[in-house]
Amino acid sequence: MPHEQTRECVKKAKLLITEKDIDRYYYASLQLRMGIEYLFYELLALHREELPDDVTKKWQPKDVLNALLDCDPTADQDGRIVLLGAGPDGATNIPLTELRTKAPNRRLLKDHWHRLGSYLHAPINLVLPELVKWKVDLEDAIATLSEWDQPLAMTNISSFVATNCMCCNRAMKRNVKAIERAGYIRCPDSNCAAIHDVELTEDGFVCTLRECEFDCPSCETTNHFAECKLRDGLVEVCSNCGKSIKFSATFRMQEVL
Repeated sequence: MPHEQTRECVKKAKLLITEKDIDRYYYASLQLRMGIEYLFYELLALHREELPDDVTKKWQPKDVLNALLDCDPTADQDGRIVLLGAGPDGATNIPLTELRTKAPNRRLLKDHWHRLGSYLHAPINLVLPELVKWKVDLEDAIATLSEWDQPLAMTNISSFVATNCMCCNRAMKRNVKAIERAGYIRCPDSNCAAIHDVELTEDGFVCTLRECEFDCPSCETTNHFAECKLRDGLVEVCSNCGKSIKFSATFRMQEVL
């Protein structure tokens, strides 16, 4: 069931704040922050094929949200899904049911996740937090998270571009809306991360590996390599003369006018 873990965290927090006790407020804050994190992490399964492999190492919800928005610009927007059935004449669409989706967003992080987190550190001035204000912040977070305590759907319905990485042959998938906004797909393999520029066409799409080029200092032949490989110490072999070419990062001194 969607958001079950979040609902459990809210239930525990409600019980904890029934008594005015600083330790119980600490635990309630932890429960509510976990409830917020669950909302974001639930989305990972829906977008697994579109996300980079190392996104699960970005444990903070803001990093997860940024990664989700990169692959789906609407990931932080609420929506509704209407299921239609055919009418007696076979042409009229009859609404059968309507499902709502509710997405976590940056305001949830700003207004509640970060705010509650500020109570979970030892006070620099050695003055304990004011419990009345703390309880108000806890109640505000509970009220907001209670919006997910209702029948909601989780979906990832969209048009996608699917292709294979031109460097490592890894399968890649990207929301068309993300392509329209950014214009590229990055290989999800963190060891590759090759960038592919994508042009949407009437018949589908055209995918081109983003490359760097250099003229061999020995034979002057123009060579190409994937942009993702560019780094200090990279060694490339000229396709014409076979000479090894090393790339080095340098500092340049320039007079400021």
